Amino acid sequence: MENALPRAKNGLLVRSAYGRTTIEVQPATQEATRRRKVPSQPAPPDASITPLPFTPFEHFMLADDTPDHPMTFLVRLKFRGIFDRVYFQTALRVALEQHPLLNSLIVGSAANRTSDIAWVQCLDPMPVADWADAAVPLTFSRHRWIDLKSERGIRAWIRESKADEATQLILQIQHSCCDGIGANSFISTLLAAYHQLDSGTRDAAIERSLQPELLRLRDQSCSSWRQLARTAWRAIFKTPRFFKGKPIPLAACRKATREDIHKEKLPEFETFTFSREETELLRLAAKDKDVSVNDLLQRDLFLTLDGWNRTHSTNHESRPIRICMPVNLRRSGDRYMPAANRISLSFLDRGPEQFAVPDALLKSLQKQTEETRKSRRILAFVPALKLIGMLPGRMSARMKQGRCLATAAISNLGVLSSPSQEKGRSGATVAGNMTLESIEALLPLHPQTHVAFVILSYCDRLSITLSRDPRWIDESEGRELVTNYVHVLRSSIADQKH
Repeated sequence: MENALPRAKNGLLVRSAYGRTTIEVQPATQEATRRRKVPSQPAPPDASITPLPFTPFEHFMLADDTPDHPMTFLVRLKFRGIFDRVYFQTALRVALEQHPLLNSLIVGSAANRTSDIAWVQCLDPMPVADWADAAVPLTFSRHRWIDLKSERGIRAWIRESKADEATQLILQIQHSCCDGIGANSFISTLLAAYHQLDSGTRDAAIERSLQPELLRLRDQSCSSWRQLARTAWRAIFKTPRFFKGKPIPLAACRKATREDIHKEKLPEFETFTFSREETELLRLAAKDKDVSVNDLLQRDLFLTLDGWNRTHSTNHESRPIRICMPVNLRRSGDRYMPAANRISLSFLDRGPEQFAVPDALLKSLQKQTEETRKSRRILAFVPALKLIGMLPGRMSARMKQGRCLATAAISNLGVLSSPSQEKGRSGATVAGNMTLESIEALLPLHPQTHVAFVILSYCDRLSITLSRDPRWIDESEGRELVTNYVHVLRSSIADQKH
């Protein structure tokens, strides 16, 4: 990303005064003035919100972040239409001002105690998207890893085809800054700001009142000595098997390659999107079994991975599988919180004897996820991180062990939408002259976790996107794995029909 922001176009000047972004139109011509007149933008939050202390989960993500396995995720948004460059860059700046953690650097390192690491406001020039024609390859200007000590935790690329009236926006986000739901919040702000700029209107319905001070409450694991005692109890006696189990990686078809993990090219998105009809049938199949769609997705992923292991392992037998699943810790009031990590992790462990009885497997997953949902605020994972982070060097030492943490990961982002003044005929988000047609996301991968899946719904269509470690799973094998997962899910739909 470059470090120069266009400041004028056809008489449009962007200025900031007393923390408030204003947009002024210079009198070029009367016609240009009418065309370019836009409202003032929402005031960015007070910069005094930083410095902000790190949270245990942010420390965990930072300690897990290495050049070989960067803890960054990618989001690709496909639009119909062509962005106005000045409006987009202005909207990007407004969005960053309203989401402080994505507009900050860190002081300290993963080797420190959690309490010795903090976010501080980045005073560097605002970033500018890598903007080019659709034919230009998507590449990292330096490397995939983002060093939060010297760079904001976000990068952006735009590739446009004026002949097709089509645009791709790709965002790379460092996971210490926010989770997937936080990224959606940032994207919502970005598109809402662009909509206002391009349409020349200001609608309170699409201006969410973000409250930066809520970022001070994003870690509530220990705010008193009583909570600290409860944290110690949970961490010692109820710590998940994450800290003592030995999950087995997914079977690989070949030995790990020495592929250059620092290569410049962005990873490919391997996505399958169900039709609206199949998405509804999947919902009905879950309802027929008296479980949630998420339960069904988890069960069928276990069956898919088990089938993969039996096909590709040396002994062609089932083996234990652990799936890592983020758990949303947000409460109703957190909808006003800027982008942040408000999640914990849950680990689903199942063995060969359970894969042999799919219905019983489904019920066991429903029971576990329901228990997790009810007790999500007392999950042992984050409190355990809190204790580990109290000692210098312990968090980074834990993560440098390089052991397998999970066979695979799955993250269900749910139904995604952005506040917009209007929706297209299909329910797609409209931001000014742009119509958002699809969203995809790629999760980061820990060493020996070869694959991860992102599930999301947009415009009443459920999609599955695979993240894969190319050193273990190549492109054709990735397509095969997604095809297998879709086949198992369609079998569940067929069972409901009968």
